[in-house]
Amino acid sequence: MTQSQMAGDIGNGHLAHHFSTVGQQRRTGKLGMWIFLSTEIMMFSGLFCAYAVFRANHPAIFEWGHQFLDVGWGLINTMVLILSNLTMAMAVYCAQTNQRQLLMLFLTLTIICGVAFMGVKTIEYSHKYQDGLLWGALFKPEIPEEPSGTGGAPGQLAATPVPGILPANADKGKKLYLGTCVACHGAQGEGVTAVGVPLRDSDLVRGSSVVKLAAFLKVGRMPTDPASKTKRFMPARGANPTLMDQDLADIAAYLMQLAGGGTNAATVATTGPAAGGAAATKPAVANAEEWAAMIPKWVVPAPPTGPAGLSPRFASPQTAAVARPGHLWTYPPEGAHHFFGFYFLLTGLHGIHLIVGLGLLAWLLNRVAKGHFGPAYYTPVELAGLYWHLVDLVWIFLFPLLYLIH
Repeated sequence: MTQSQMAGDIGNGHLAHHFSTVGQQRRTGKLGMWIFLSTEIMMFSGLFCAYAVFRANHPAIFEWGHQFLDVGWGLINTMVLILSNLTMAMAVYCAQTNQRQLLMLFLTLTIICGVAFMGVKTIEYSHKYQDGLLWGALFKPEIPEEPSGTGGAPGQLAATPVPGILPANADKGKKLYLGTCVACHGAQGEGVTAVGVPLRDSDLVRGSSVVKLAAFLKVGRMPTDPASKTKRFMPARGANPTLMDQDLADIAAYLMQLAGGGTNAATVATTGPAAGGAAATKPAVANAEEWAAMIPKWVVPAPPTGPAGLSPRFASPQTAAVARPGHLWTYPPEGAHHFFGFYFLLTGLHGIHLIVGLGLLAWLLNRVAKGHFGPAYYTPVELAGLYWHLVDLVWIFLFPLLYLIH
């Protein structure tokens, strides 16, 4: 390099005193950024390895936990970050070609994408908090309150009959029992040795109402339950996820007949005033609040389907439990909180990196407005672009690892 070129580099105001040329300064800056990004890759790689070990050893935890993540929101965030990759690359190009107005536009669009991403994460985090789906000792799943517009005050359970719960029919319950429960409890409720207890002389059945017994069948029983005689797992809904709440009420009515704790009539119901003064039946469960009281707090509802479902989520706790047939939303696997620990650790750390990136972009935007960048000097824009691309790339891995488990 000639003396005049070196003098020009020094005189342009962008060359630090410990560099000989602007080119040397740019190359050194890029080398430093790549070294920093390598350390970030190693950090996330370690977390991904921990994820792989836990998932390989405890697949049920991840299979159960991922179902409470909304794939729709995750997909939206993925598309938002892919778009931000494009706008950031265009910003670097505009800085190289001295297109100041377009540079400001693309930086602004990138910032908007980043803010939109964090907005979606805020929505997701808020619902995890409301449902008690957090990490460690904070993992305390709760049944959500009834949304407004369903017959009750806003945010309260509706005091209206639960849809789908009609007077329990013991005859129907017998057919359902023979199709679901006979393998463990015998055709006449006599029980199967070391598998299922007899139901004909069960104190649990005799001491229950149709409502309480149906609620018990809905959630099952863990082997660790002190009241369990066989110390075996009793699956929710008898391991038959197609059984609706009405079916469980019918089975409960039949079981009460077997145990002599119920009426011999085919229909188990209570009477109440009907139109015209005639007696009529009413639902075995009087209202949604009574039904919710029968179900323990760790029974978690299914997640909403798609972004539109995140506001009023379900019409009642009853429909929440059957919103996605084929999935059991009852006892979480042991250690289920680990999934949400990984979820918040990985997405939270990624979110912190993204917030740092937004700060860098805001700083760049301010400098662009002052005319600091052009073809002769655009290194900060280029380095911020490299950082932003890494943040986006990490999310491309997080989305399938957390949201698309099957």
